[in-house]
Amino acid sequence: MADEYSASSRLEGISLINNFSPSDEKMIAILSEKALSDENTNVRLAAVEALSTHIENTTVRDHIREIFLNQDDPFVQKELITILAEKNPSKLNSEVSAKLRELTLNPTTAVFVKDEAYAVLMKY
Repeated sequence: MADEYSASSRLEGISLINNFSPSDEKMIAILSEKALSDENTNVRLAAVEALSTHIENTTVRDHIREIFLNQDDPFVQKELITILAEKNPSKLNSEVSAKLRELTLNPTTAVFVKDEAYAVLMKY
């Protein structure tokens, strides 16, 4: 799944490891790296989705939080907000809440991301 391969190849790689063991730290690291920094939005979204299937795992949950805190792609931000709120609402920590508030106040944040962030902040 190296970056020199096409986005479709990287997507295929993520699909192949989609059923990884939540204790496989190497797979968590690879998916986290792809979710955070791959050049293709679809690859980042696929990696986030693969990770989210194991959000009950503390290590995975921590990685998802870190990806959210450092993500600048609005489509991935929205997906991460949804995952953090739906699959783990009681685990929104102060950093995540602060990032959500930051997104709602930033004039450059995409409207659909602001809406999602507002909705989560109003719930919790």
